[in-house]
Amino acid sequence: MTHKFLPHSELQSVVNFYLDLDIPCTSDMILNPAWSRVAFIVLIDGEMETIEDNKSSQAPKITLKGPFTTPYFYRYKQKNIKMIGADLSPTGIYRLTGLDVEQFKNKIYDASLIWPDKLLSDLAKSLNNAVTPEERVEILEGFLRDSVAITESKELSVIEKCLEVARSKKYQLPVEQLFAEMNVSSKTLQRYFKRIVGYTAKEYLSLSYFEQIMNGIHEGKKTPEVRELIDEKFHDYSHLNKWFKKYGHLAPEEFAKTNLDIIKVLLNT
Repeated sequence: MTHKFLPHSELQSVVNFYLDLDIPCTSDMILNPAWSRVAFIVLIDGEMETIEDNKSSQAPKITLKGPFTTPYFYRYKQKNIKMIGADLSPTGIYRLTGLDVEQFKNKIYDASLIWPDKLLSDLAKSLNNAVTPEERVEILEGFLRDSVAITESKELSVIEKCLEVARSKKYQLPVEQLFAEMNVSSKTLQRYFKRIVGYTAKEYLSLSYFEQIMNGIHEGKKTPEVRELIDEKFHDYSHLNKWFKKYGHLAPEEFAKTNLDIIKVLLNT
């Protein structure tokens, strides 16, 4: 079963939505393409391993998934996945931790490096004892609400405006044009992006654009909008193929056949 919940108003700048998952895992190796989403994740039951260069390492039970620019694979040791997560806004990690987000880049980050073990242990115990998805979301939201380190700042305001403009243009405008609309020097904006979002501006625009196409292709959407996104960005198939190899390690037609399990759930939201 999959349950999705929206955050209360005081956390809407931090959390996009919550997902409570109790679903079968039907694939040994699960692909997580490079994409712009970041998350706070609690694995309630089971163990997860990440695989890189044919080497596996066990992931902590409570993690922050940082911004990724390269794909990775992971797997669960059990056949069923029971977990809860908060899909965070692009500035969510910075708001929660107050730390430079670039240090989370391409990492499944152990939450115990940020929060006290006792606090995380209590969170895990409360989530495990909760009976309903609603109870688990209420517990997780309370933890995140109490954890917010930064609510507003000049830097955050500038980046939020940048992200809003980028979304409104479907991430298709050049970085130089985006910066020109902000009335802030490009050097300053690049520094803000790296610190608050974890990406350079170009990386963020490229990955967000790729995510739109990835979503459409995986869901088999042959809508004019998806076709327009592809035609607008790519000169020919080889150009599109290079992007998929870079961000997904797969050709477009191979990606469309993959079993993304939890990632597919996120793509459908």
